[in-house]
Amino acid sequence: MVVVGTTDPDDAIYAFNATTGAILWRFQTLVGIDSDVGAPPTLAEPGTIGAVGTASYTDGVVYDTGKDGQTYALDLQTGAQIWTFNIKKTIKHGNPAQSGAALVGNAVYIGYGAGVFSLNATTGALIWTSPVAAPVISSVSVTGPAGKQVIAVGDYAGNVDVFSLATGANLFTYATGAAIFGSAGISTGQFFITSSTGDLYAFGS
Repeated sequence: MVVVGTTDPDDAIYAFNATTGAILWRFQTLVGIDSDVGAPPTLAEPGTIGAVGTASYTDGVVYDTGKDGQTYALDLQTGAQIWTFNIKKTIKHGNPAQSGAALVGNAVYIGYGAGVFSLNATTGALIWTSPVAAPVISSVSVTGPAGKQVIAVGDYAGNVDVFSLATGANLFTYATGAAIFGSAGISTGQFFITSSTGDLYAFGS
């Protein structure tokens, strides 16, 4: 299965058969001005989220965020909506909403227009929001040993931001001087990220 979001005026999330390209399902997000689904989807394998016996969760889950300011949890097999989280109404901030989520245990971690927030992966309830930062388009990367994991993202202001996975507290900020759109890559105890000037930065994790 391949899952993707689309741009205006379609503004939808699709699942395709990876072998044939046939459409398996389509989910319509809110349609407005500049409301495409630019964030990459994050997939939970069947049976890994939620209570056993709940069909929506045992089928697997798609997590994706649209520029409509909504984060969606959809049934992986059918595309049916499980829950939606309204970023604009709940955190009082909207775009950009193009960051791909990280899924760790029963929580998802997503960048948005003023930092990063965390949701319960089963219910969509807000767990925490980070201190206010510049808009985050880069997808969330997670590194570190269990119990001491951290989130690494880049932001519009050109900062590399590191937040606590558990609480969202800001642990470290490094100013590169140029906007960061790409996501951090993690390897051998380090994370790597590039700025819009093409410079590559490496940090110990």
